[in-house]
Amino acid sequence: MARHLKIKALLSDRSLNILIDKESRQGQLFSVLLKSGYINEDYLDYISLFYEGSITKEDRSFLLNVKGQTGLDYDFNLTKIDNLIGKIRIVDFGESYILNYNLVDHLLENEVYANQLNTLFEQLNDSTEHGAGFIDGFLTNGNNIEQFINKIVSKWSGIWKFIDTTSDYTKERKEEYLKLILRHAAIEDIKKVAEESKLYMKIALSEGFLTLIGDDDKTQEIIKALQIKFFNLDFGGGSANLIKFVYEGNYYQITTQMIEKVIKQTGKFNRSEFDSANYEAIKKSESTFLIKYIEENIDSYINNIYLCLTDNHDEPETRLITLFNNEKIKLENRIKLIKAVHTKIEDLSFIHVQGIREPLLENNKVEPTWDNLTTYYASEQVFSPELILFLNNTENAAALSTEEIDRDNLKVDGEIVDAFILSLVNEPLISDDNYKILLESVPGVFNIEDIGELSYEKMKLLVESYSLGTLPENFAKLKSDYADLQHPLLETTPENFVDYISDYDVHGDDLLYVFKSSKFTSKQKNTIINTVDSSLIVKNIRLLSVITRLIFDNEPFDVPKEILMAALTVSLPADDRIKLFNMRYRLFTKSEIPVIFKTFPYPFSDIGVLHKSPVIPFSQENTYLANNLKSQNWIASLKDEKRGKRIINFKKII
Repeated sequence: MARHLKIKALLSDRSLNILIDKESRQGQLFSVLLKSGYINEDYLDYISLFYEGSITKEDRSFLLNVKGQTGLDYDFNLTKIDNLIGKIRIVDFGESYILNYNLVDHLLENEVYANQLNTLFEQLNDSTEHGAGFIDGFLTNGNNIEQFINKIVSKWSGIWKFIDTTSDYTKERKEEYLKLILRHAAIEDIKKVAEESKLYMKIALSEGFLTLIGDDDKTQEIIKALQIKFFNLDFGGGSANLIKFVYEGNYYQITTQMIEKVIKQTGKFNRSEFDSANYEAIKKSESTFLIKYIEENIDSYINNIYLCLTDNHDEPETRLITLFNNEKIKLENRIKLIKAVHTKIEDLSFIHVQGIREPLLENNKVEPTWDNLTTYYASEQVFSPELILFLNNTENAAALSTEEIDRDNLKVDGEIVDAFILSLVNEPLISDDNYKILLESVPGVFNIEDIGELSYEKMKLLVESYSLGTLPENFAKLKSDYADLQHPLLETTPENFVDYISDYDVHGDDLLYVFKSSKFTSKQKNTIINTVDSSLIVKNIRLLSVITRLIFDNEPFDVPKEILMAALTVSLPADDRIKLFNMRYRLFTKSEIPVIFKTFPYPFSDIGVLHKSPVIPFSQENTYLANNLKSQNWIASLKDEKRGKRIINFKKII
């Protein structure tokens, strides 16, 4: 590299052995002048007379400034540039004083000067104070703009970053640079520029890029090379071929704006469906490449587009089923989709992937039908929290209650339906109100052994809904664990109880409830009285009182004599006992009369007692009593007195 150094620099380098005559005084003076730089390689140019020939006077001035390392204005006029270049060292082309618009134009036009051109362009960047300024000036004053841009971009890949983020150029000037770079730079160089700057985003965000540089082929090359995905591209003004290229190559982001523009440009657009059922609108758009593009990026579409549309709630069920079953969509996004739409799934069996049925139930996006619920149960075999939440929705329960669970006409196997029903009946977390509603659809009756530890209220609802069989074991279980519910159980099917009463372990309180119940007919009550062991009744005053009333109200009503005797001899009101005796007096013997009336209050207690003649007050029943006693010859005679009827007993046993 020593050949590029100035004489002064060479003499200062002690590693070089340069021979100079230092013996003579003339040689010594010459050495001092050389080392001091007063005489250099350009010495002859300054002491010689110049005559124009190979270069002009202006060319010579430029040359002398170059040799003096002093720059002139960039637009200084040069004429005989070929001859001028021959007089300039290659090393000088790397310095700022060489910069000249005419010179650069000439170098660009002549490939023979490739070395000089490359050396000159090394300084045209933001690493020097003058680089960017010269570039900007050349674009205004130079001629070979295309070659210049092509060259500068190849040498300075950071040019757009500088223009975009560092320079103080106006917006319009930056746009001019962008057009020039994209129009004239090589594709590979543009890719390098994009790697070091935000050129990709600049293009992707450009709405009018299709007409920016006026060259469809170059525009396509740039889009393809940088794999541009436009955010909001305007198709207006773009050529048909260019639009087709962008559309079929999927060179656009999946955004609401771009989807709308693409459909309007290539298919059928429906504003109402686009806003309220976006996926349906896309599928019906006939924009084949868009549809395929969406399907390939379905998760991104759902997350970034579908879920962001404020009115997008009415997607048809068939489309939703497709989306819910699409495992390319993240589960979290499918769950968000479930929450966003208003549409309910009519047939849950069409949802065949894991993790979707539960959110559908939880968010009440399933039509309330027993088919849907048994379908879900068939796959899970459990009442999940989501299913319970669904059943605890009052509207769902009401809708379900309108149809009975028909095991023979549901889609799942009958055994599954049976298991579902049993789980439903045994589910403690269903609210009591909804439990009551749902029981309206539950068919058949259950044995207590199939029922778990239900709350008192739920067991009561089971009984009231006729869902628990009237069986001795059910009666016993209720009696021991659910006090008082055994009695309403008997009322559900009285005939079963009456027919099999001997199998029941009944007590007086049970009979008392039955005899007071309006659900049992008088005939059934009569049968019970004549079937059960009379010992359960004869010592129970309350039972005797109720039976007495039954006799009064339901004639004929036959009861065992033992019970009648008990009723007549216990502490029932005297009027009731007199009436009862009058209704059944033919059943008794003369010897039983004193026994019966002995328990009555005075004066009735003297009836049938020898030598006694009690006077009983006047009343209709008392008159019947006196006459009945006389008709059976149980007393001697009757006599009306002022105070009442005198009963004259026999004076001796007859």
